[in-house]
Amino acid sequence: MQKKRTLFLCATMILLLIISACSANKKTTSIEHEQLLWHDTREKPFGRFDYPNISKEEGLSLLKDKFKVKVPDMIAQAEALMEKEVATDGVKPGDSEYTLYAEGDELRIQGYYPFSKESQLETVAAVEFTYLFRREEKDVRLRTQSFSIVNVGEKEAFTKEKFHTLLEETAKIIDLPKTISDRSIENFGKTYQELDSRPAAQRVKVYSNDEEMTEKKRITQSIVAEFSQKKELKGLQVAIVDRTE
Repeated sequence: MQKKRTLFLCATMILLLIISACSANKKTTSIEHEQLLWHDTREKPFGRFDYPNISKEEGLSLLKDKFKVKVPDMIAQAEALMEKEVATDGVKPGDSEYTLYAEGDELRIQGYYPFSKESQLETVAAVEFTYLFRREEKDVRLRTQSFSIVNVGEKEAFTKEKFHTLLEETAKIIDLPKTISDRSIENFGKTYQELDSRPAAQRVKVYSNDEEMTEKKRITQSIVAEFSQKKELKGLQVAIVDRTE
């Protein structure tokens, strides 16, 4: 009897260890890219509001004080990248302009950043975020986040070296592992190295895990490059979508 009891206790301990291990693995998976997420409890929708052509300060104040949502970290990260990689060689930043509007369960804010050279608009950067209120769950989440840079000057193109740097730096913003971003950027460079291989006035994916992560209900990450009518490297966009439950 004592032997059976001992075996039973051992089996129970092993089972508990297995359950704990599975729970730990599940927890590790569930918090992948946790710093990109923001969820909170909320009792009611956002209402109907429209704030066009406002300053960045006013826009962020509305997010925090009126709508009680978190200001995305991507804004500061994008601005740091703009200062380092866009505002160079005589290119000067202009005044940013924000737009915010709410419609029931959705709140959206957009930021526009112009950069000029010798009084001519050279580059435009933009950030955009949407928040979603879920009625049944009584919560709110930062649903989508995106950052884009487009060259609109006379040359309407980035140099190959500059574009490569922008791809590397924006990949960091969406928390893409370096091994994945390096491989994706390398493959993109090889595929579109020759002008004849490039599409005109089109956008192509540098990286996207949208299909896989949507099915798994995780965070999706993407990098998209844009070619000009002359098939030159014109712009890029990175995006994050929270598809968790």
